[in-house]
Amino acid sequence: MEQLSSQSQVSKYHIMVPEYDNSGILSLTNPVKGKTTFESFFKGGKNITRYKKIKFYYKNVDGSIITDIDWVFIDGVDIINSWGAWTNSSKVTLGFIPEDKEFRRLIIKISDVLIDSTEPTLNADIHLNKYQIGSVSFTPPKSKYSFPKIIEFSIPDNLIIKNKPNIFEIYIKSPNTQDNSDLYKDAKDLALGLIELSLE
Repeated sequence: MEQLSSQSQVSKYHIMVPEYDNSGILSLTNPVKGKTTFESFFKGGKNITRYKKIKFYYKNVDGSIITDIDWVFIDGVDIINSWGAWTNSSKVTLGFIPEDKEFRRLIIKISDVLIDSTEPTLNADIHLNKYQIGSVSFTPPKSKYSFPKIIEFSIPDNLIIKNKPNIFEIYIKSPNTQDNSDLYKDAKDLALGLIELSLE
């Protein structure tokens, strides 16, 4: 399978490659570690992709892993899978340049949540360009929620910065701390399963 472009800088990683785990599940792993900052990510960039929708999942096309996040700065998100990706930090940061349009709504599509038995409430504040546009909260039992869950937020006038990188942040107040689950053996700090973020 082909490696992704070296421009696919995801948080602390520069190149993502496909890898199968012991169960035969394919995911993208990060063999080369470094530190990319929000500022350095876009500095000197040419032909930067502009986004209306950010997909946290990959597609397998003729044996090649295809993503569309080459020009999305990502921090606080775990490896990308075919269904999406888990948040893995109390702070999630995305940096991207939006399409040159007027947007009124920001929409997050969530595939799942991990709620810890000792801290059963998962709260998260949603920020766009350092302005809080809303919040989400999940409490047990998880069965009362229908997934995938789509959550919409209104975007105030002039909050989107045109032709420049915008910052989307999630501040998770009570990330999952249970790491002995049979299903999620490395579940420490996993909280929200992200599928897509889109602007409309």
